[in-house]
Amino acid sequence: MTGVSVTAWVMFGLNIVTPVSVAVTSLVQSRPKAKPTHWAGIRVAATMRSPAAWRVAHRAAFRWSRFDLIGVCGAALICLLLLRARWLVLAECVLYACCLVSLALNTWHAVKAAEAVGSLDAAGRSCRN
Repeated sequence: MTGVSVTAWVMFGLNIVTPVSVAVTSLVQSRPKAKPTHWAGIRVAATMRSPAAWRVAHRAAFRWSRFDLIGVCGAALICLLLLRARWLVLAECVLYACCLVSLALNTWHAVKAAEAVGSLDAAGRSCRN
């Protein structure tokens, strides 16, 4: 595609790679045999508390990251096809900022799910994995 700057291509790549990597990590870490790791996943105190909290948090994160996959990746592709010059770079930068905000909300939602599992465990009740 001619007329697309390097900056626009970099932002387009970030808009694709970030949601895909978050979704894949959430999916892999929500599997039944997944245990808390120190190299991939949402690593905060609530999610690291137990394997059940880890899986529930990443399952909740995957639910929301599917919207990022469709929304951010789709919008990035549409921007790349329809916009030119500085408007493309601006749109891709704004879209990436929205992606980061969505990632923060996704993490908050996952931590709340992990805390709910922790409170169920503390009360002595069983929780579904």
